[in-house]
Amino acid sequence: MALARNVLLVEGTSDSGVITNLWKRHYPEDQPFEIDVRFGLSNVREAFTGFLVGSEVQRLGVVVDADESLETRWPGFYQALVVRGYRPVPKKLPGDGLVLHRPERSVSTVGVWVMPDNQDPGRLEDFVRDLVPVGDRLWEHAGTVVDQIPDDLRRFRAIHRTKAHVYTWLAWQNEPGLRLGPAVERRLLDSDAPHAVGFVSWLRRLFVEGPVTHPDDVVGSR
Repeated sequence: MALARNVLLVEGTSDSGVITNLWKRHYPEDQPFEIDVRFGLSNVREAFTGFLVGSEVQRLGVVVDADESLETRWPGFYQALVVRGYRPVPKKLPGDGLVLHRPERSVSTVGVWVMPDNQDPGRLEDFVRDLVPVGDRLWEHAGTVVDQIPDDLRRFRAIHRTKAHVYTWLAWQNEPGLRLGPAVERRLLDSDAPHAVGFVSWLRRLFVEGPVTHPDDVVGSR
């Protein structure tokens, strides 16, 4: 039952697969958190706010995509935290992910990670892109092929170019068409890449480690 009291909210099953397998690659022991797939940003926000209002959850995290702009993602979670008394809250999302330890609140530890890196626009596939082994020639070739698609045949939007690149590369592996989670499990993606290590470190701070000291550039501290 204790594991169910630590909850990580995510938008989709791909997020869940990547996170589960990254954790297993670094820490083969039991996963100290439950992943709750909510199928969409609005559902994640609603669940996040609901848990903060009152629940038996001790530690709560959320992972969402920045998509076109981080500025359209962070404020909603920031406001929910401020309204529920999680003060002070950083004005800007930290590059290594947010972790707030507030033992006096209904949920004692709360964390937020916005894909890919808490700083730039993008999504899960942009995070995964940085887990492709350095110097992988097939990756470079897949990118060239994607970019050479004639405009009149290109059916994906420009903002989804990285997604097209990632899934083209996966389609050309020994086991074509793997999903992102199994690609981590089978070591096609490097779980020791800096971005992966940074993300797993955030998970540990959120679900395993103790209180965290935060910078002073905050608002809502009164």
